[in-house]
Amino acid sequence: MNPKRRNPIWYIACPIIINYAVGFCVQMAAYFIYIMLDVQRMLTVINDTEAYIEWINTIAGEILQYTTEITGMASLAMLPVALWLFHKDRKEEMVMGKTRPQKLSPDKYSILAVLGIVVCIAANNLITLSSVSSLSASYETTAQYLYSSSFPMQILCLGIIIPITEELVMRGLVYKRMCSMMTPKRAMVLSALIFGIMHGNIVQFIYATGLGMLLAYIYECYGSVKAPAFIHIVLNLTSVIASQFGLFTWIFYSPVRMAAVTIVCAAVGAAAFVMVQRLKGQNASSADAAA
Repeated sequence: MNPKRRNPIWYIACPIIINYAVGFCVQMAAYFIYIMLDVQRMLTVINDTEAYIEWINTIAGEILQYTTEITGMASLAMLPVALWLFHKDRKEEMVMGKTRPQKLSPDKYSILAVLGIVVCIAANNLITLSSVSSLSASYETTAQYLYSSSFPMQILCLGIIIPITEELVMRGLVYKRMCSMMTPKRAMVLSALIFGIMHGNIVQFIYATGLGMLLAYIYECYGSVKAPAFIHIVLNLTSVIASQFGLFTWIFYSPVRMAAVTIVCAAVGAAAFVMVQRLKGQNASSADAAA
């Protein structure tokens, strides 16, 4: 079926809506399980309105301590759905005769590892230097709850499961579907803005919007959703590990040190980005030669 014959808004929004629906169901399931574990207390306060409201608020506050686990479970539940939709879209592209860029060898992904590390560090430094985090109290609260889980759980959920699902949904589905209706540049910007809005606060909006454009560009360069998923994993793992072992605290201790690290990261990141651009040119040349 030709995507142009579909309702374009629904075609693009469908993966996002499903993602939110799955997340909502997982969150409600978590609330239900947590309440059932405290059912005896519920029965003692259910006839006292004030005590019942206080109990509900307490439950809500305690549930927030498991934000990382619940978000990870929601992403894990969404993963098979996203994979099914992704493979369905790729099969339709093959039927329509669309060619895909030549895939690159695994050693080329080392560039993405370097780029992911320096982008993560530089972006965190710039956010701190600009004091933009002070504009959003919800960002501080979100960060506090996300990093309150155990280190292994942060690695598993924040570092691996969540970025894989996000890339399948946002780049593998939303971005690629936009590309069937508009130019890649417009699709990059629009999908990145949606990605930023989905994060819910001004700090993460700025970070996720810039990251979304970078990830979409990486997708175009490498011709595979594995590439943006890989760099997204590197970014998140760098953030988790750096926070756990105090790297950011060490960097932020001195403004001079922070500025120096940011400049070095920007220089290394620029060099890695140039190498990615060259790979895109090589990939395009190989595809033309094959055609």
